[in-house]
Amino acid sequence: MAEISIIIPTLDAATYLPALRAAIESQTLSPGEVLIIDSSSSDETVVLARQYGWRVMEIDRLDFDHGATRNQAALTVSGSVLVFLSQDATPADPQWLAALVKPVAAGAAAAYSRQLARPRASAKERYARLHNYPARSHIRDLGDVADYGILATFYSNVSSATAKTVFHEAGAFPERTIINEDGQYAAKLLEPGYQIAYVAESRVIHSHDYDLALQFRRNFDIGVSHAQADGLMRRAGTTSAGLTFLRGQLDYVRREGTALDVLEVVAEATAKFSGYHLGRRYELLPRALRRWFSWNSNYWTTDLGS
Repeated sequence: MAEISIIIPTLDAATYLPALRAAIESQTLSPGEVLIIDSSSSDETVVLARQYGWRVMEIDRLDFDHGATRNQAALTVSGSVLVFLSQDATPADPQWLAALVKPVAAGAAAAYSRQLARPRASAKERYARLHNYPARSHIRDLGDVADYGILATFYSNVSSATAKTVFHEAGAFPERTIINEDGQYAAKLLEPGYQIAYVAESRVIHSHDYDLALQFRRNFDIGVSHAQADGLMRRAGTTSAGLTFLRGQLDYVRREGTALDVLEVVAEATAKFSGYHLGRRYELLPRALRRWFSWNSNYWTTDLGS
């Protein structure tokens, strides 16, 4: 197996690092290195990472960018396989890393893990993980765009792996993007004919029960990213997948949750739909309103956010 470098962007991650360290050290396949790229944490993140023997890069908090920060880290590591992991994603078992990189070693350009809901996640969030990260693995290529539209580019940097040579040949992650750098990277890979593997056997525990305001803001940013996208992501059409997801989520929550949970699903869908479609039309909004609507409000201080 080629040498593996794990890259973890962090910000005030001290509460997550002990469990993350234990999970990484328990793997049947050991990485060659772990690199933390830290955005000026105010807690013990950097101290802990260095105690664990991990390498640390420090950047100013305002310099963080979803794509550029990961690209910066990727330029400094030695592994031929790059594994990107979120600070709050905990590998679920000792096979996580070996399973994740196996398709890349076999020739896939990239791979991403299955995400499992946290034990106390709400019914609606449990369904979201089950729907978006099913129990069966699959491989996507350019031919899937006709059937899945923009969903063919679904790919998550919460836990992902890619060959370093392919990463640089494809132009790495887009820089100065508001969100969705991973989906845009996936589009870059699919367009020239590369394959992307979803690996259900590689599992991480990761979920968020965002409130309505944050769901609105997050989906506003997703809408902006889709409006600004070029190439395959711009050409790939939308489908009825959103309605399919909502119907499935409502059915699941009726069985597994409460009447209040059903109302929360409807409210959340409304927040996500309105946020996304406002984001798609962000150019019609004044900058102050874009900042107010956005999860990544610092983005609108740049020239790109004008």
